Amino acid sequence: MGGFANNAPIVTDGLVFYVDAGNSKSYPGSGNTWTDLIGGNANLSSNYPTYNSSNGGYFSYDGTNDSHDWSANQTYTGTLTYSMWAKWPSTSSAYKAMFTTGIDGLSANEAGAIQFGRSSSSSNDSFYVSVGTDGASNLTHSFTVSSSYLNKWTNWVVVVKSGNYKVYADGNLLLDSASGNASTFSSTYKFKIAENRNDSAWSEMDAACAMIHTKELSSAEITQNYNALKNRFV
Repeated sequence: MGGFANNAPIVTDGLVFYVDAGNSKSYPGSGNTWTDLIGGNANLSSNYPTYNSSNGGYFSYDGTNDSHDWSANQTYTGTLTYSMWAKWPSTSSAYKAMFTTGIDGLSANEAGAIQFGRSSSSSNDSFYVSVGTDGASNLTHSFTVSSSYLNKWTNWVVVVKSGNYKVYADGNLLLDSASGNASTFSSTYKFKIAENRNDSAWSEMDAACAMIHTKELSSAEITQNYNALKNRFV
């Protein structure tokens, strides 16, 4: 596979999902279809965000009902790395998700479901990453995000694997937890942007592209992906 973003050398080893609003093969610049460049899956959303051609192309989600979601044709079990270029607001209400995996209409207590976004803390810079059952201390981790990463384009990366979570922003490690849980991204699950996993809340945010790798990206690989696309955003 070649470079997907204007021939930028992103890491393709383990890449199983990739959408990019700046790639005409993924999004042509109009219409309601955003296509996964790896598996050819088109989004299933019924309420579409607004497209903006700036920064090479991105979507703005209104926080009321806008989202994107995709079904998966394969089951990915174990270590996963989720990456996204997104602009998260400086202020947000509690438990707003930047991205999730989940099954439409079911409870949040789904084994293997991932959720990443702002936590219930009163502080706007408090984020969380969780897998499976909500509220289980060994599965949910909260951490503080510097305000320098908010209300600006940021490359967010979340690694989920057995025994450990890691969260990066623009290549900088923000969270390296001591406990975690292996995850499953299966054919009955969806990957969602700006929507929580049980379809009850939506986020006001911007997003331009997202990737899923079936491996832990190394710090060098995360930096490679960041450098491949940063000129579009920074």
